[in-house]
Amino acid sequence: FNNRQSYIGMFSTLKYMISTNDQKMRDNFFNYKLERGFIFSSQNFQGCKGKFPVGFIIWNLFNQLPLNEQKISLDVYNSQLEKIAVKTFRPVNQNDLLSKWFKRPRNVEKFPPMSSALNIGYKNKDRNDKTAKGFLASLMCTANDFSHQNYISLLSGPYVSHSGHSITEKIFEQSLMIHTVRRLPKATWLNDRDQFMQPTKELPREFITDAVIWSLFSNSNNTAAISNVEYEGSIYQIKNNFYPFLLSVVDTWYCSDADIRQSIQLASIRNDDRFAARWIKNNNDILSQESIKVIGGGVLIYKDFYAKLNQLNRPKFKIDTWDAGWYQIRMSLNDANLLDDKLNSNFQSAMKALGDKLLPQIYDLGFLQNDITLLD
Repeated sequence: FNNRQSYIGMFSTLKYMISTNDQKMRDNFFNYKLERGFIFSSQNFQGCKGKFPVGFIIWNLFNQLPLNEQKISLDVYNSQLEKIAVKTFRPVNQNDLLSKWFKRPRNVEKFPPMSSALNIGYKNKDRNDKTAKGFLASLMCTANDFSHQNYISLLSGPYVSHSGHSITEKIFEQSLMIHTVRRLPKATWLNDRDQFMQPTKELPREFITDAVIWSLFSNSNNTAAISNVEYEGSIYQIKNNFYPFLLSVVDTWYCSDADIRQSIQLASIRNDDRFAARWIKNNNDILSQESIKVIGGGVLIYKDFYAKLNQLNRPKFKIDTWDAGWYQIRMSLNDANLLDDKLNSNFQSAMKALGDKLLPQIYDLGFLQNDITLLD
């Protein structure tokens, strides 16, 4: 088609325009001018299980123009063939992706790898069982787009796959912001392939602290405390470094189990507060009212948990230390049908208010592009 006035119409997913793996193709080959196009949901194809955008786009092969110099706006149609929106795509540069925001610390110390909140990945052949020095937790963080949102979580050991990184004090706030940014917005078929980007503006301190608190109390915080874990001939104690309350406070709560009660007292004497509790204490004076309400709601659920310890299936959730994780607490209470409805409702309302505050800032600060214009 060289030197000929020619066009190509492509039915395709949109990865070739925005995927990180196709950047070399965009930079060196696919430099054609967009003429016109539309997108629709993959669910219009019979038997398709995924939910992602499919496009029909006409490219002018005679007119050379890099994609990053074009405004690629496509009409959006629903399954009734109604035009419902216009979506603008901006080809991304790999260096600007959220996954490239900071250098991940080097993993050098062996530690049991986790395949979920409570399970050790013994059987994985190619497993990641190393942590960085000063390890607090790990961020399971697969790929860089919405399609992998369900694979974003916080764990108390290294994620068994290599799709994650160690969280240390130096990158604690950035890591929990990534967790919030990638978990809070809702995935839809239309944004399924959208990429998360590094912020384009200076981050307000209140946004940072709000994001940390939202992460610590989110359902995707799967950190836990597990005792006496045997892995490759050694015994490990998995601490919950994201336990959010100071021992001086926890020591005043009623605990129905004598052994856990005694461990709280001993830990309090040793000043063995966890990192997240110290972080909250150090930032308490600048926390927003929304974050304070989330913490307050969390306190009541934690207190209720300790009061009901003797009624819970502790072996099932591996609860035998004072610093039980948010995952262990909510799951054990739910399992025993002992989660107080009023406490949970008030807590969920506080979390929603904090999330509603954070969500528009994610777009305003440049983590995501606000590129969908809905039609009346």
